[in-house]
Amino acid sequence: MNSSKLREFIEKQDLLQSDLAILAGVTERQVRSWLSDKNKIPIAVSTLLTAIEEGKLSIGWVAKANLSK
Repeated sequence: MNSSKLREFIEKQDLLQSDLAILAGVTERQVRSWLSDKNKIPIAVSTLLTAIEEGKLSIGWVAKANLSK
């Protein structure tokens, strides 16, 4: 996944960058670095977002799992 695909995901899922940070278990700063191509998107995050896109995981389930840590 690249930054343009990540932007598409955020828009399609109607998320804020802070929402994506919660889903990925990272800071908003890290999300911004992915969006600006300063850092590559980790394969684990790419896989997670692809699973959400394909309906294999729900955003609610992932968010709840990450918030309960």
